[in-house]
Parts: sequence; C-alpha cells; structure tokens
Amino acid sequence: MVDSAEPYLGISQTLMYKLVDLYFETAYNASLLLHKASFLEALTAGTATPHVVLSICAWAAKYMSLHSPLCYSVDNLHTASTVTKMDCLH
Repeated sequence: MVDSAEPYLGISQTLMYKLVDLYFETAYNASLLLHKASFLEALTAGTATPHVVLSICAWAAKYMSLHSPLCYSVDNLHTASTVTKMDCLH
C-alpha cells in the first residue's frame, strides 16, 4: 500500500489523486480506456503501472487552473515536496 504522506513517482499523493479525478472528468471516454474504480484500487495498492500513472497525471495537468481552489507552487511540483496551498495570482 502506498503511504499517503510520501510522494509516489515524484508526485505528492494529494496532487496525484486530484489529477486522476481531473483526468476522468476531462478525458473524452476515459472510462473506455480505464475503469476508474479499478485504477484507483491499483493506485492505492501501489500496483498501478508507473507509465500509466505518469501519463494520466501529465494529461490532467494541462487542465489544472491557477484559479482553482488549490493552487500549487511550481517549486513544489518540481522538487516533489509536499504540495502546499498558496494564494493565487490574479
């Protein structure tokens, strides 16, 4: 089982689950490629294929908005440190 406090594949757990949710919300017919519940189960167990996890996160990252309730520091994303909430720049 993946420890929720530790980054997985260089991505914080908080950010990764947000990106996975965003992927399934934005990718047209994503459910035809992956079954969300099964993928989340594999992700939680730490058995999801790393290149699939990273591909999903990359796809979803382009849909993250700086105006969303959680704004992420670029430094945090690149250093794989814990994602922190910060003020959005408008």
